[in-house]
Amino acid sequence: MSAFEQIKSFAEDAILELESEVVDLEETIESYKLRIQNAQTQIQSLKRFLSPEENCPGNSALTNGALTGVVLEMLADLYPQQVHYKDLADLIIHKGNEIPGKQPEKAVLSCLSKLTRSGSAKSTGKGYYEAVDVS
Repeated sequence: MSAFEQIKSFAEDAILELESEVVDLEETIESYKLRIQNAQTQIQSLKRFLSPEENCPGNSALTNGALTGVVLEMLADLYPQQVHYKDLADLIIHKGNEIPGKQPEKAVLSCLSKLTRSGSAKSTGKGYYEAVDVS
């Protein structure tokens, strides 16, 4: 093999390696873009969660149908974190909502059962729930 052929072969191998590296880097960039987007979504959700006074003016008694919507919205805000139904009830009350019934936790648990059956939420352990992928 001549010197030219050796250099040509080396250059072709280098091109293939660099093209492969470019593909790998592009995949890594896309992965980081998704992670950044998910982090930004979580930041926005947590900011909304931490400032209930801006989102819920005054106390409001929820109907059972409205409670289901609030439960789903809070699960989506907390996604991908899981939450215990008793903690979720406390969070809903903290946001200025009045949960109907004598046992607010049971009302929230009932809503979570409905949401689980509809596929909007899933149980992740005893008493723990999370929204189904909301991205």
